[in-house]
This record gives sequence, structure tokens and C-alpha cells, in this order.
Amino acid sequence: MNNNSSDADCENNIKENVDTYIEKKHIEIDRSIKLMESCEEIKKNMETLDISVNMDYVDIYNNILYNHKNILNTESLIDILNKNTDKSIQEDEQIQSYLDNIDEIRRQINKKFIYKFNLCSEYIQYYNQTKSELSKLYNMYNINIIEIVEKNKKYNEMIDFLLEEYNVRFNEYKQKIKIEYPKNYIVHLTVSMIILQDNRSKTNIKFKDFLIKELEIQKTEILNQIKISDKIKLNSSIIGECYNMKELIDNLNNKLDEEDNGYI
Repeated sequence: MNNNSSDADCENNIKENVDTYIEKKHIEIDRSIKLMESCEEIKKNMETLDISVNMDYVDIYNNILYNHKNILNTESLIDILNKNTDKSIQEDEQIQSYLDNIDEIRRQINKKFIYKFNLCSEYIQYYNQTKSELSKLYNMYNINIIEIVEKNKKYNEMIDFLLEEYNVRFNEYKQKIKIEYPKNYIVHLTVSMIILQDNRSKTNIKFKDFLIKELEIQKTEILNQIKISDKIKLNSSIIGECYNMKELIDNLNNKLDEEDNGYI
């Protein structure tokens, strides 16, 4: 029951992380779309500054200039120039606004890059601070398992030696006695072998219980470490910044489906 509960918690945790990631990505995509729309708007308005277009109007002005018959009234000319001057002031303000928007977009993008860099730097710092401790911990896990297995192995070797010794005694003794001779010694040897065999089975079960208990303890500790990492949110935050996270998760899920009966 505990194993099933732990597995279910892990699955729920993974699902929550994926859901959170997708939600964050939707928000990020919406922001990116708005930034792109702003850039397109700026680009469209700045197209009026195209010199090649203005040169066409320069030609028209030169034609007016060289036509001596058409002379504008000074008052009308000043009025046109003043209006155009006022309009140019407004255009400068609008262009400056566009430039400010470009700077803001650049600032937001740079801020995002800095945020990603700081996240990764924080993880690398955390890794370097904990790598030695974690390496020792996992090494200790392996040592504990190996010690149990080695003790089990030495015990079985000892019982094999004793059983074979009784077997040799039996065969040697039966060569020395007649068939009618009392058989208490032979019976005792055989009973001893039976008891040793039965006790070996029970002891091996005990060793396996020790091994299972040790593995369960290790599994629980590792799961607790994962939960601590989730609480820190550092791992999830970094994974959430992975640009091809969807492709990565899809590949992992597809691989898991292919290898339904997983093995190490």
C-alpha cells in the first residue's frame, strides 16, 4: 500500500509540475505575441522615414521651384511651414515613443535572459555545495546493501560447508557398519541436515527482509529529497524555462510507453 501511495504521489506531483509548466508557457506565449505586435507596429510606423519615398516628393518640390510663374503668398507659405513644423514636433514625439517602446521590449527580453542565467547559476551553486554529500550518501546506500548481501553469501557458504561435512560423515560411516547395526548416529546426521536446511531457508528469508527494509528506507529518503527539491522550486523553475520542454516530455513519455516493463 505504501509503495502504491508513493507512486501515486510521484505521478500527481509530475502532473502538477507539467500543468504548471503549460500554464506558465501560455502566459509567456501571450506576452511574446504582444511584444511581437508592438514590434510590428513600430516597424510599420517607422516605414514613413524611408528616404527613397521622400525623394519622390523632392522631385515634385524641384518642379515647383523651377516654375517661376507659381509663387506662393508669404502668409500662406508661413502658415504651411508652421503647420508642418508643428506636425514634425508631434512626429518626433511619436518616434521617440516608439524608440522608448523598443528600449522597453529590449529591457524585458534582457531581463528574461538574466533571470534564466541566475536560475541556472543558482542551481550550479547548489549542485557544487551538495554534490560531495549526495555522492557519499548514495555510496553509503550501496555499501549497506552490499554488506547485507555479503553477510547472506557468507552465511550460505558456511551452511553449505556444514551440510557437505554431514554428507561426507554419512557416506564414510555407512561404509564402516553393517546394515543391521544401530542407526542412531546416521539418523542424527540426517536430522541435523534437515534442521540446517530448514534454518537456512528461514535465515535467507530474514536476510531478504533486511534487504527489503533497507531498500524501503533508502527509497523513502530519496523521495523526501525530491519533495524538498520541489519545495525549493528551483528545479521546476529551471525546467520551466527549457525552450523545448514539450518535445522533451513527449519523447520521455513515448519512450516510457515503448518500455512499459521498465528495467535497469
